[in-house]
Amino acid sequence: MFEGSDPAVLLMQRMCSAARAEACASAARLVAVGDMVA
Repeated sequence: MFEGSDPAVLLMQRMCSAARAEACASAARLVAVGDMVA
């Protein structure tokens, strides 16, 4: 799902693993929206 080369993505993966499932899902939606807009 995520590429491992981007430090920001690695940081988000670490935060997601430590956060609740809802928080991670919200972050994933933000990333998906950002990818669509970009």
